[in-house]
Amino acid sequence: MNILDTDNKTVLGIVNGGTAQYRGLEAEGSYAFGNGLAAYASGAVSEARFINGVNTGLILANAPRSTAAGGLIFDNGKFFGSALYKITGDQYGSKGQAATTAAANGELNHVDAYNSTDMVAGFRTDALKQYGFGNQLEIKAGVSNVFNNQAITDIGGAPSALTAPADSLTYTCQAARTFYASTKVDF
Repeated sequence: MNILDTDNKTVLGIVNGGTAQYRGLEAEGSYAFGNGLAAYASGAVSEARFINGVNTGLILANAPRSTAAGGLIFDNGKFFGSALYKITGDQYGSKGQAATTAAANGELNHVDAYNSTDMVAGFRTDALKQYGFGNQLEIKAGVSNVFNNQAITDIGGAPSALTAPADSLTYTCQAARTFYASTKVDF
């Protein structure tokens, strides 16, 4: 936890927030249908709280209460691809949950759940091997955040007093939809 100077902008140092306990359940699995096609799913529910110290009972920063992912994966050695969907559950921003008092609003840095869908497709060939350019060529293209979800993923800064200026918090959002391509040659 950072200690801020009176201007709420200058970081003076880091302090120990207390002992924390993480607990939860997590499961994941995949099922291969054959011919290179598989389904994948995972999920977790968790809690991360301080169990002693000045923040006893409060939720830690950047510790989602749940996560889930699932999708299809294909790889037959020559062609490959995947379509995956991921949900990151609600959490608190960089400062964690703040004590809610008349002077501070503990929900100001609460980050709602957000999601992303990613897709990639590609192929591999050893066609360049006969020309001495490597063992295998791989070309792939993909889209991250297919549906262009730009939800808030983190809130930085100290949860401000109710009378403090609104600019005392900083917001980080998901990157916009991104297209990419790559070529790789194994030697």
